[in-house]
Amino acid sequence: MPKTRFTSIDIRALVRNLQQDLLGMRVANVYDINSKTYLFKMAKPDKKSQLLIESGIRFHTPDFAWEKSDVPSVFALKLRKYLRTKRLEDVQQLGVDRVVDFTFGSGPVLQHVIVELYASGNIILTDAEYVILALLRPYTTGEDVNVQIGAKYDTSTAKQATHLTRDVIAAILQTFKPGDTLRHVLNMRLDFGPEMIEHCLMTAGIEDGTVPDVDTLYNALQLGTEIFENLVKNPPRGTIVQKDLSKPSVRAGRNKKNKKQPAKGDEAATPPPPTATPETNNPQPLPSASTPSPAPASSSSSSSAPTTEGTILYEEFIPYHYVQYNGQPMLEFDRFDQCVDEFYSKLEVQKMSVARMNQETAVFKKLEKAKDEHQKRIASLQSAQITNEHKARLIETNLQDIDNCLIIVRSAVASSMDWGALATLIKEEKKRDPHSLANMIHKLKLEHNMVTLLLSEPTYEEEQDPEEAARKPELVDIDISLSAYANARKYFEQKKTSAVKAQKTIDHTEKALQSSERKARKALSEVRQKAVMAQVRKPYWFEKFHWFISSENYLVVGGKDMQQNEMLFKRYMEKDDLYVHAELHGAPTVIIKNHMIGKPVPPLTIQQAGAMTVCRSGAWDAKIVTSAWWVFPHQVSKTAPTGEYLTTGSFMIRGKKNILPPTQLIMGYGLLFRLEESSLAKHIGERSVRGEGEDTTEANEVFDEVDDSSDEGEGEKHLRKFERSKLKKAAMEEGGDEADESAPGRSTSEKGKDKVVPASAPAKPAPSVADKYKVSLVSNIEDDLAALGMQEEDQANEEEGEGEGQTEQSKKAKRLTARERRLLKQGKPIDTPKVVTETAKNEKEEEEEEGDVHSR
Repeated sequence: MPKTRFTSIDIRALVRNLQQDLLGMRVANVYDINSKTYLFKMAKPDKKSQLLIESGIRFHTPDFAWEKSDVPSVFALKLRKYLRTKRLEDVQQLGVDRVVDFTFGSGPVLQHVIVELYASGNIILTDAEYVILALLRPYTTGEDVNVQIGAKYDTSTAKQATHLTRDVIAAILQTFKPGDTLRHVLNMRLDFGPEMIEHCLMTAGIEDGTVPDVDTLYNALQLGTEIFENLVKNPPRGTIVQKDLSKPSVRAGRNKKNKKQPAKGDEAATPPPPTATPETNNPQPLPSASTPSPAPASSSSSSSAPTTEGTILYEEFIPYHYVQYNGQPMLEFDRFDQCVDEFYSKLEVQKMSVARMNQETAVFKKLEKAKDEHQKRIASLQSAQITNEHKARLIETNLQDIDNCLIIVRSAVASSMDWGALATLIKEEKKRDPHSLANMIHKLKLEHNMVTLLLSEPTYEEEQDPEEAARKPELVDIDISLSAYANARKYFEQKKTSAVKAQKTIDHTEKALQSSERKARKALSEVRQKAVMAQVRKPYWFEKFHWFISSENYLVVGGKDMQQNEMLFKRYMEKDDLYVHAELHGAPTVIIKNHMIGKPVPPLTIQQAGAMTVCRSGAWDAKIVTSAWWVFPHQVSKTAPTGEYLTTGSFMIRGKKNILPPTQLIMGYGLLFRLEESSLAKHIGERSVRGEGEDTTEANEVFDEVDDSSDEGEGEKHLRKFERSKLKKAAMEEGGDEADESAPGRSTSEKGKDKVVPASAPAKPAPSVADKYKVSLVSNIEDDLAALGMQEEDQANEEEGEGEGQTEQSKKAKRLTARERRLLKQGKPIDTPKVVTETAKNEKEEEEEEGDVHSR
């Protein structure tokens, strides 16, 4: 029989776990699972938990999902009213009783929830003075104790811990009576519980049927005192004792045979772990997805003996490794709270499995019953066909005799003869003449206008067996208003009707059975879904926001409201991330979490984040296609200019905004699957940065610069109107400038910002794989870095030109190409012979292409 109740030492260990885990958390809500079980949702910033309380049975923090009632009970509403949003301040056990006091709130709004775990149990809600506000069940014990609404709950009557002394031991031994066991007597007087007492006695080598002296028993029980005190100082571990149904219980065998106990001088405080022997090889604990990984244990727990799920059951949960359970399979947990949750969750699953099996049996019985009814219906119709046909044949065989009998009955009825007198007359005629027609009349049914005749088939074979010749006549109902032929036709018609009904029944039986099977499968699926307890998955921090994983494996997070926008900025944005937003009503704050420290975020991820920003704004309803922008975290601030203020969710952006291309209003959804540890190696390298590991030199040039003038018509389709006009104007000016043929030119916009202008260049080769996923941005990080490097180079050129008297045209020729800017940023020399050679070699081709661009 599995353990279902807490002992005092179990409560002491659980209270220590809850003090470590739940203190300081607030009550978010209260739900009722059934009339005796209630679920408290606890929460504090960045942490959520649950507290399950079952009246008279248990309390612990569950890791499994529980099905809640659709409508909260009155008691659940009372708990919500008084406890919601209040902080759990303290958890205490009242003395050594099986009563736990939960303290919520402080000051005048302080509330107590008292959980009684003995007898029928109770859950009591009181105020700061322990005046009862609500409770599950009122009761009265004696004249003084009255537990009901408005009464005061008396906590002073709780039993306090017994201080163990030799005098106390001597007093206990004096109460020992013949027939009592030592364990029973100690359990009645001490607070350790039966398991701890048995552990102390077995460790000291004291047999249960003996009465030791005071000093021996006192020294043995000192171990229990140490364990009892350590449960408060250190968070206890938990152990589930399993029972192998295929082997005899070790504990039962010990109790029956009274095996030899350990020596008195053995180490008591730390009992040795169980060891596996060939005679008692322990089965490996059942693997389960919902079972926490057990702590490393002895070799017995890692035995490779095969077991089945039906042979091992959970028997007990203990906060300490007691020696009486050595040799039994065990599961160890780091916390006693987890151990209790696992134990009761498996019990619930077993109960639900039994209920599921009963429901499945009922469903199958219902289906079989429907099949049997259809088969019986078909069999009865087929039997009716045979019977009606046989009766019709009998009538056809005895036509003359039947007509004569009908004439006799009709004439008697026509003469207004009494029906009773007619029956008497027929009986007398049968006695007078055994071969008369009256012998064919079996019974008169004149009230139904019927007469029952005894008909048989005549035999014509001379050598026939006498037993077959003397066939038993059969009863056939004849309608006296019809002739013999008409009665035969009536039976033939009934036979045809039965045949039609039988065929229809057969035709509809398949459809009816299919419908019954569908209903049965649906009922079974609902039963199986209810019979599975899913473990609660701990949500990630970003799941409370709008989020997605980009095509290049970057996490993109967006706020749902102003408070979440503020939270993203203050708590989650880091220096390597990017801030994405749009100048639209309702646009959220979007952050790209950069897990590649020191590397820029790829353009495709930035574009997808911009699409999220636009689609989550008012542009979705208005169907407006527009652009988003992004900045670095150091450009975002909550400091407003002098005389202004920023509302919640608003930020000040300083510096240049990097405008993204217009995005389409398209959103989708995806499914994420959680992988096991063994499958992770198969998915390494997926969702990587597009073009990573390839020759991306050419793709980077496209990313740094706007499309060359050779692809101007195609590239201008992706630019806005004012940008295309500026690019055309700059190209015309550069086409007329013969001094700058090989270096890309720069023009200054009205606002004084530099923009890259396409210059004459050789025809571009076919785009590579990396170019397919590159996005041409109006401005990007590489342009900013290159601009800084170019300004330094221009300043150096100006100083050198002043000393050597260079002309403006020579300074203009010193402008750097995109490739030279990258080399400068990487710290490499830019005046390489290869560059000069390529420039001189392709000078003629560049002049021809520049002329073509100018003419266009």
